[in-house]
Amino acid sequence: MKIKFISGCSAGKPNLILLSVNNEGIILDCGYQYDMPDFTKIDKEIKHIFITHAHADHVGSLTILKRIFPEANVYMSEPTKELSKITISNLEIKQKYRIPKKEIDEIIETVNLIKEDNIIKISDNIKVLPIAAGHILGALAYLIRIDSELILYTGDISLMNLPLAGQFFLPQTGVDLIISESNFSLGEENFFKSMEKITQIIANTIKLKGKVIMPIPAIGRAQEIATYLASKILSNELPRVNIFIDGSVREAFKVYDKYYTELRGYLKDIYLNVKSAGLIKEVSDMMRKDIIKSEQPYIVLTTPANLRHGPSLTYVQDYILDERIAIIFTGKVEDKTTAKKLLVARRGELIDFEGVALGKRCNVYLIEVNEHGNVSDYLQLIKKSLVKGVILTHGNDVTKEFLNNIFSKDFQNIYLAIPKEMDEINLELSLKICKKMQLMEEEVLDFLIERMNKEFKTLFDSKKPISEEEVLKWLENQEVLHEIKNQEKAKSIFFVAFRYAVKYSYKDNAINFEYPALILEIISNIIEKIYGKTTVKMLFNQLNETSAKFFKNLILRGGTMKAQLNIEITSMEKLKETIKSFEENFSKFNIKAPSIAEIKKLCEEEVKINQSLKASYERVFKEI
Repeated sequence: MKIKFISGCSAGKPNLILLSVNNEGIILDCGYQYDMPDFTKIDKEIKHIFITHAHADHVGSLTILKRIFPEANVYMSEPTKELSKITISNLEIKQKYRIPKKEIDEIIETVNLIKEDNIIKISDNIKVLPIAAGHILGALAYLIRIDSELILYTGDISLMNLPLAGQFFLPQTGVDLIISESNFSLGEENFFKSMEKITQIIANTIKLKGKVIMPIPAIGRAQEIATYLASKILSNELPRVNIFIDGSVREAFKVYDKYYTELRGYLKDIYLNVKSAGLIKEVSDMMRKDIIKSEQPYIVLTTPANLRHGPSLTYVQDYILDERIAIIFTGKVEDKTTAKKLLVARRGELIDFEGVALGKRCNVYLIEVNEHGNVSDYLQLIKKSLVKGVILTHGNDVTKEFLNNIFSKDFQNIYLAIPKEMDEINLELSLKICKKMQLMEEEVLDFLIERMNKEFKTLFDSKKPISEEEVLKWLENQEVLHEIKNQEKAKSIFFVAFRYAVKYSYKDNAINFEYPALILEIISNIIEKIYGKTTVKMLFNQLNETSAKFFKNLILRGGTMKAQLNIEITSMEKLKETIKSFEENFSKFNIKAPSIAEIKKLCEEEVKINQSLKASYERVFKEI
């Protein structure tokens, strides 16, 4: 049972996760974001594809994936099916990959429509339960039972009650492991605080008889914002003006109209009232010129968000010279787009619009609207749950690093992995770690790792082979395996194992690194199965970066060498012998032994600070 993160770990990458259980190859989401995932990395025959929702980074590559695996069953909700037609028909995707509309329609029409709380049986030992995710209309998370294990794949979720999509609630069913998105804001900003700022900008603009242009993604945010603003008009918190919807926003609203009974948010009951009251009006291609010429204030939400083409570009071109106009971007503005040029340009600066240079006079704002929630909301969710393990994916590195620090301090008994693209995790090992809740004292863990090295070094000296299976079994039986709850703990165990492997390989004032290299290779293979290749690469990089310091400590008996191992290098001959052995055994990990000059320099720097180490220094370097 393995999970491979083919794409989507980092911000700006399309989502595609491969879950392998026996002979079953299951894809969780298949997105597009400026490019497709690398489908050549899928090393299983795919039988099932589960789509969480209709945003491009989760469904945009479905047609291409179905070309490769035409027999695969595709599962999604009915609203997601309708919204996905809009997403995949996006001009950029269609043109770049030559996807005819007929192919899109044929693939979408063959999907298996699923409903929340209705179990899907994949095989005798795999069952999937869709649950509401919030985020956008039709979005689902998937609770996957594999034998007795319960894994939740969230897709994108909303941690607060959005006006239309509502809120995600973690099932209270003893989830063993969550594969979770991490698009959460670090501060206290959330959807409602951002909307308060936007509402104030709109009120000020309308007061000046101006207009508000909101270039925006078609699905989800546009419907939430438009309905929120309409509710403010109904409650007289905003002046009564028309809210126009144009471009693909208009098409997405039709799907929301059709499936309004599936909305869950706090404004779901007034959604139809807002539409019937005429507060939200569609703009046809024929109407657009008249709307632009209108002298009346209004708000328009239209696509695309990046101003590459289409209606949003038309509105901006016509209004860029008007000081009463407010253009509001609500999400990340990509580099090298017209939207970015407009955002960063100074007032009066010329901006090129398809060969026509126009001076910026309008007011441009970036108010990021996060429909996911903030880190505080997420930590509360984890704290209240019975979850035993978390794999963080699909989010920015800063947020993930922040969460890693919090988990290391406040949630030490919860397994946490933060994979990168192409990392593969052995879920059987991860789930074993998840289920052990009581942690050892550091001294006990240290003692057990020393004992492990003592036992396996004895085997090594007797010329008996040491296998990964033997070491893994030892770690599991002694419950050391269950201690590897996060990447910091993996790092600690890796370096403690190295330390004691060195201790038991020290003989006649020199170290033979054959056994330390073997045991580290085995330990790193086990860590790779739990956290992926990226973590192991980081550990060996750190060993490489600190190798000169390690040799300095061998000579001066500093750090752990003095405090715990009681080993030292006492001559240049033994230093050269030890360096040679290190080079021979660790070069396969791309670790380079430090030069004698590097080691000498570090020793000299420390001797300047502590003269009591001078004798240790001179007995090795007296010949130089």
